[in-house]
Amino acid sequence: MKIIRRIFKYYIKYWPRVILGLLAITLLTQCDIVNSYIIKLFIDIFASVGNQIAAHQEMSFTFAYKALNIFLQFTGRSQMVKLVLFICGIVLANIVLKGFFVYVQEYTLNSVVLKVLRDIRRDLYGRLIKYPIRFFDENKIGDLMAKITNDVGQLQGTLNSFLTLGKDFIQAFFLLGLLFILNWQLSLFILLWFPVTGYILKKFSVPIRNAQRKIVENISEITSFLQETLSGIKVIKIFVKEEPETGKFRALTQSTYARAMKAVRLIAFQKPVNELLSIIGVILVILISGYQMLSGQIDISNFGRYIIVATMVYKPLKGLGDVNTAIQNAMAAGKRIFDLLDLQTEEELYKTRKAAVNLLEMKGDVKFKHILFEYKKNEPVLKQVSFTARPGEVIAIVGHSGSGKSTIGNLIPRFYEIKKGRLYIDNIDISHISLESLRKHIAMVPQDTFLFAGTVRQNIAYDRPDAPLEEVMDAAKHANAHTFIMKLKHRYNTYIGEKGVMLSGGEKQRVSIARAILKNPRVLILDEATSALDTHSEILVQKALNYLMQNKTTFVIAHRLSTIKHADKILVLHEGEVVQVGRHFDLIKDKKGLYYQLCTAQALFK
Repeated sequence: MKIIRRIFKYYIKYWPRVILGLLAITLLTQCDIVNSYIIKLFIDIFASVGNQIAAHQEMSFTFAYKALNIFLQFTGRSQMVKLVLFICGIVLANIVLKGFFVYVQEYTLNSVVLKVLRDIRRDLYGRLIKYPIRFFDENKIGDLMAKITNDVGQLQGTLNSFLTLGKDFIQAFFLLGLLFILNWQLSLFILLWFPVTGYILKKFSVPIRNAQRKIVENISEITSFLQETLSGIKVIKIFVKEEPETGKFRALTQSTYARAMKAVRLIAFQKPVNELLSIIGVILVILISGYQMLSGQIDISNFGRYIIVATMVYKPLKGLGDVNTAIQNAMAAGKRIFDLLDLQTEEELYKTRKAAVNLLEMKGDVKFKHILFEYKKNEPVLKQVSFTARPGEVIAIVGHSGSGKSTIGNLIPRFYEIKKGRLYIDNIDISHISLESLRKHIAMVPQDTFLFAGTVRQNIAYDRPDAPLEEVMDAAKHANAHTFIMKLKHRYNTYIGEKGVMLSGGEKQRVSIARAILKNPRVLILDEATSALDTHSEILVQKALNYLMQNKTTFVIAHRLSTIKHADKILVLHEGEVVQVGRHFDLIKDKKGLYYQLCTAQALFK
């Protein structure tokens, strides 16, 4: 019910369309009721005329509608033909009118379903993209993709079921109302039959919902597996692991098939049960009404009319039972979607104050004070780290792998929350600064450059999509990227493929640097930006970085120590602690220090 209530909140936004659709359903139901009366009228006419012809009497028919005090007499062949043609005209007009109402109902209500699905996807992605980095560390990208695509698609079944439920309820309501007018005792029995069928069908709800939940989870696993293996296709091929990976995929699909078949068996068994219960109800109605007619409690005319309407009410009543299956099918997906929507965004999780400071400008003064940080509980990555970076300084951070170098770079833009200690920027506690204004003044150039599947220009101008081409080109020139870009087929409008696959490593890195240059940040974080490049590319990239670093507070997370010899300050980390601080030529004097050992390993002595 909680999931259903949340779905209805999306429907409420489009209440005019919902009301219009339900009104159309109500009117087309009235058309069905008119049809039932017309059918009964045809039966009465031909029964009367048939008896008269058999008795060699003149054809005549009297139409009486006591509620409106209408009494019409039709005598002779010509009048009877005109009556039949007139009734056929009414039938045709009624069908056309019903068709119009069906169109209005289908168009309005299905448009609401599509709008709701669109809104849920928008809300889901809108919150997902605001979740903290830690969330993405702990969740598979493929699983998240499945929730936005597959799970929301599964939810469509529930939304369509709500429309079917509303339609069947309205039709059943009016038809049952008519049945009560015709014979309230018999109609009361029909209402009492509802709890019996509802109780029996309810027994199927829980196992169907559980089976569908497992199917949704399995599909999510398949999506994650596909995303992972297709992204790592080169690794799979170089290790000749096509067959083992194919075996894993077969196992996943087999598991999905087995779970789906369990749901199919339950649904397949529920449908004939629902059908049987409905038929039993109809048979009992016929038996009871037949008994009333034979005992003189109702006449043949009312009996015929009641049976026709009772037959009509069978379909919506059956639909009310079948809709349970569709709802159960999608409830598991709905739970996964809303569980994801209920997670906290960065702003909510990090509890940034409502009166957070918006930094219109940033000097670039950064201070770490006694910072303790851990990714996993009781496993600290940084221990009591303290240092200061003045505006415009270049701070190099070196150490063995796993010493916490990249973590320092991740804390400055507040990708993670500090457990203990304080981090200040321009003498303001970082927890008091709005995330948007904080990151507006920070740029990162990582080792693994990420480019979007667009053009070169779109990637360079990612921070400022409306930047003039001249500024984009100027940024590219300073990044030593302009020359190779001009050699591309469409130059700055060249499509570079997913993750920039059509560019080399050095070219991607220079495009990334151009992107940072155009942003013109006050704080720059270079996370081993040249470690994966060849010598020629490294020289070009290093020149671009030297331009980018001008007048900016720069943190260089270095693997190649030759690139940080001229840093204003070098922090040497070991197992999460700063063990040495100083300039290159001062640090190498301490031959027992870790920095000297690192330089020795790289044959860098001066």
